[in-house]
Amino acid sequence: AFNLVRTDVYRAVGGHEKIRMRPDDDLKLGKIIKLAGWRQELVDGGGLIAVDWYHSLGELIHGLEKNSFSAVEYSAPFVVFDTTAIMLLNVWPFIAVFVVWGPVRWIYVAVCLGLWFMTWLMAVGMRAPASCALAFPLAALLMVYIQWRTMLLNYWHGGIRWRDTHYSLAELRANKV
Repeated sequence: AFNLVRTDVYRAVGGHEKIRMRPDDDLKLGKIIKLAGWRQELVDGGGLIAVDWYHSLGELIHGLEKNSFSAVEYSAPFVVFDTTAIMLLNVWPFIAVFVVWGPVRWIYVAVCLGLWFMTWLMAVGMRAPASCALAFPLAALLMVYIQWRTMLLNYWHGGIRWRDTHYSLAELRANKV
C-alpha cells in the first residue's frame, strides 16, 4: 500500500516523470528504481498500519478498471494468454475432479489440495481468515472476469477515466516502463 523512497533515489530516477501516465504507478515506481540499480526492501507492516481497499465486490471490480489492463501493457494477446493460463492452472483442476475418472482424477485432487494449501499459507501470512483459501477457484474466475471486462471497457471507451480525466488508450500505451 505504500512506497517509501529516499529523496535522493526518487530524484535520481526522475520521480514520477517516466510513470506519470501509469495508473499502476505504485508498481512501476519500484520497477524504475530497480532498473536504475538501486536496492529495495520489503517491510511487512501488518499490525502496524491498515488500509481499507474496497468495501464490496462491486467496488473491487470498478476500482480495478483503471489498472488491470495496464498490468499487461494494454495488450489483448497478453490478456488472452494470461486468462487462459489462469483457467488452465487455477480453475480447470477444480472442474477436472468432477469430469475425469481413474488415476488422473486423483492427480487433480492432489493438485487442488496443493492449490488450497498454498492459498491457505498466503491467507495466514496476510492475516486473512484461513477460510478465504476455499474461495480460491472463484477468486481466479473473478480475476479472469476483471481482466476481460477491463480490456473490453478500455477498447469501448478508447481509454480510461482516471483522476477525473479521460486518457486515451494510445497515450497510455505510449508510456511503457
